Amino acid sequence: GGVGGGGVSAGVVVAWSCLLGMAAPRRGTKRSNLAAGLPPMMYGFGDDPHPYSDSVALMEGMVREHLYEVLGAAVRVAEWRGKEEVNDIDILYCVRQDPKKFARIRHLLTTYEEVKRVKDSGKRHIEHSEKDTEDGGGS
Repeated sequence: GGVGGGGVSAGVVVAWSCLLGMAAPRRGTKRSNLAAGLPPMMYGFGDDPHPYSDSVALMEGMVREHLYEVLGAAVRVAEWRGKEEVNDIDILYCVRQDPKKFARIRHLLTTYEEVKRVKDSGKRHIEHSEKDTEDGGGS
């Protein structure tokens, strides 16, 4: 069984795997993907361009702990809704009391959907163009 006694679907396993993958060291390094991305973010928020490794490790632990808390809560929300997979609605529900987080996540989800839509339309355009070329047609 999963969190709260319910089953954990493949989607939830993928979400947790991604989270754990962010915490795993990259090949040939001792730093995780998350730790590698933190110094530029820390600098953007006013830290030194090359923060102490202890500071990065502390931030990584805090970020990872927060992600575990939010994803764990989202799993419980999904189970409460009778769903086996966590989706964006579950995560938004978990941060609904924090207007800044809620707005940021909504913005990121909207941006993601727009990028996905543009990529999909570009693929369809390329496929259509290739078909026209194969058929001897064209623009």
